Amino acid sequence: MENVKAAPCNGLLMERSPSSLYLQCSECREETRHRILRGRYEGKKNRVLNLVAECSVCNCVHHEVLRDEKEVVVPVMISDGKETISTDVSLGEDTVLKEGEEIYTPDGLRNIITAIEAGGRRLYHTRAGEVDTLWLKRMEEVVVKFSVNKGSNTISREVKMHYDEEVSVGEILVLDGRDSVVHRIKTADRIVYDGSVRAEEIVRVYARVVKKKWS
Repeated sequence: MENVKAAPCNGLLMERSPSSLYLQCSECREETRHRILRGRYEGKKNRVLNLVAECSVCNCVHHEVLRDEKEVVVPVMISDGKETISTDVSLGEDTVLKEGEEIYTPDGLRNIITAIEAGGRRLYHTRAGEVDTLWLKRMEEVVVKFSVNKGSNTISREVKMHYDEEVSVGEILVLDGRDSVVHRIKTADRIVYDGSVRAEEIVRVYARVVKKKWS
């Protein structure tokens, strides 16, 4: 999933071009620190920075044009379990928002965009400047479903976990006060019989109750 970010230079355009910036490098294919070799401001109110930059990792030299976006305040409704929280976020007005993308609120918590309302319609994607209300779902915690086998009985349980927490095949967890060993994990596209899976990727965990061995 792609993280929603404001413009790379948002709030960075000054009277003089900066000596360095973090930019997307076409060779490294990631955001790296770049040394600014030369740059000049253009456009109305000098809101455009035309520059030549050198990547500090691979030394690739390339041309960039950065625009200092105007920020807009976007109303958001956050679903957090049984609670709905009303707040807002500040984004560059040209930031493209899409359903299913991640977005971080000012409290630093991670959310998923579940719906976008603009002009009285629900849209799959649009610019932040056109949004009336952004609907989010808090993703710091996710509910992980477990199927626990004890003899001929299978018990279903739901456990809240941090989205980045991992469950491993062979791991022993305490469920309903019983030690249970994980023997497979189902995701949206595969069954895992060995290794670990992040909680947010899990569809269901299959485990069986194990007896304690006394020495």
